[in-house]
Amino acid sequence: MVPVQGNRAFHWIESDDLSVKDGSEGFGQRRMTTIPREHPKEKKMSRDNATIVRQFVDDVITQGNIEAAGKYIWEDVVEQVPLPGQGPGLEGLKDILRAMRTGFPDIVFSIQEQITEHDKVASRFEWTGTHNGEFLGIPATGRPVRVWGIVIDRLEEGRIKDTRIIMDTMSLMGQLGVLPPPPTP
Repeated sequence: MVPVQGNRAFHWIESDDLSVKDGSEGFGQRRMTTIPREHPKEKKMSRDNATIVRQFVDDVITQGNIEAAGKYIWEDVVEQVPLPGQGPGLEGLKDILRAMRTGFPDIVFSIQEQITEHDKVASRFEWTGTHNGEFLGIPATGRPVRVWGIVIDRLEEGRIKDTRIIMDTMSLMGQLGVLPPPPTP
């Protein structure tokens, strides 16, 4: 049994000696001890990785500095769940980001929450924009959208090596009027 709380993992330890350090007596007594979850260097790396992801989102997606993507992303990045029509690597990612900015020129991508562990960063996000250009073959509708999602990035040497994005595309399609609204009860 390994309950987890805060930045420490709590482990139950079975004691075979008669005197346990926490003062209890008796054979087979159990006591709880804590061990650090992450080495301080790993904790700093996790924080740094989260910062890199946030900088990528602000600089490349929200500000539209697509050519700066190579500063944050490896050339051979692997998109585990690519968007329709997305090609491989950094160039494929840049193409899809350009398509998003064409479809939603006022896009604002906002990270709501992040969880880091070792070389991975999970980010819960929301993006908003107005559909003023073609996107995924859908002509501009002029409609505002709000889309949520989660992305899991794995970083190597300060850049994203692979990524997996899960986005509420059904809601996006509904907001664009491509899908009929759900029936009212």
